[in-house]
Amino acid sequence: LIENSKHFIYIENQYFISVENDICEALFRRISRAIQENQVFRVVVLLPITPCGSWETSSIRYVMKWQYDSISRGGKSILERLEAAFPSVQVYEYITFYSLRNTAWLADRLVIDQIYIHSKLLLVDDRIALIGSANINDRSMNGNRDSEIAVIIEDNDLVESKMNGAFYLAGKFAHTLRVELYREHLGLSAADAAHVIDPVCTHTYVDVWSKRAVLNQRILESVFPDMPSNSLKTIAVRGGGAPKKTPVSHTNVVLSHTNVVLSIQ
Repeated sequence: LIENSKHFIYIENQYFISVENDICEALFRRISRAIQENQVFRVVVLLPITPCGSWETSSIRYVMKWQYDSISRGGKSILERLEAAFPSVQVYEYITFYSLRNTAWLADRLVIDQIYIHSKLLLVDDRIALIGSANINDRSMNGNRDSEIAVIIEDNDLVESKMNGAFYLAGKFAHTLRVELYREHLGLSAADAAHVIDPVCTHTYVDVWSKRAVLNQRILESVFPDMPSNSLKTIAVRGGGAPKKTPVSHTNVVLSHTNVVLSIQ
């Protein structure tokens, strides 16, 4: 499915660990081909901010270590490999990683928590949906450990849509599911669905999706300065106390959306 994709891949998964399995390799090959052939091709990946449990627990840190080694660190991650192979290319034009957070008022205090992604979903080109039990990790993907089950849905009911600004016939199920997920994650009304119909055009991928994630991340870091972020280099620099007061306009942005938050850069 990954290597045969033509325009777009959307992933929601509990993990993104590719040490012995071929997920990262398949994505690397497909993105490399898109760069070499000057194709508009996007991969959007949604993951939990941290695996289930406290990020300060040693076992969770090991999971996060392998996850970061698969995504952005360690010398063999997919982002590092793409940047090394194509130094003049902005890799984020092809693949980006996100997480979900939400906020609420609790006893007159603004609090935050992640929306824990437990789904195992792959959408390809708004035509094919793969939904199952398998995580993106070696336990699920190697085939000799956990037992998994999945269904591939590629219906014959096509709907008129757009892909990179051009007329496109999308699979009704995959397309509708992807649009509804985008609306939910971005807090869009049904009337605003037109903004996310085309998943690869600059308006959707950059202006609506990526910029919203970056803005949300900046707001959340200003309101919750102690939460883990790229600006904190060691655990020792984390402080305590209540979140900073923030302008009302920022608070409204945070509270009015189920937030897509850029978590890995």
